[in-house]
Amino acid sequence: MVATNEQSVSEIRTVIKGVEEAYTAGDVDRFVGFFSDDVVAMPPKMAPVVGIEDWTKLCMMFARWSKSDVVMETKNITVLADSAIEWHIEASTVTDPETGESNRNYSKGIWIFRRDDGHWKIAQYCWNASPETKPE
Repeated sequence: MVATNEQSVSEIRTVIKGVEEAYTAGDVDRFVGFFSDDVVAMPPKMAPVVGIEDWTKLCMMFARWSKSDVVMETKNITVLADSAIEWHIEASTVTDPETGESNRNYSKGIWIFRRDDGHWKIAQYCWNASPETKPE
């Protein structure tokens, strides 16, 4: 079965909702499950992170350092057969578990999705800090 563009966008939005929920819950295993085994993540001010093992290690380190919530606003999803490009803005509150001190962070990012065996996974992720670009 060939998915329509509308179907693909709906499926990708479902993945994005799952990413938000897992991130906010601090559920690293669920969170990294939305990424492909050969994921390439490009965090700000860091070398690229290549592969699910290294991506999982980085996510676990972030999870130990802080408790976060996130709100993402997808600005566009472009589907190209079994690939898709999504760009978004996000706001997250990061709380230090030891001090209880919170900071509000704003960023923008691009996810490149790939459909493998009928499931959309994030194959590449690039993000950076942004001035107060707030999701609506």
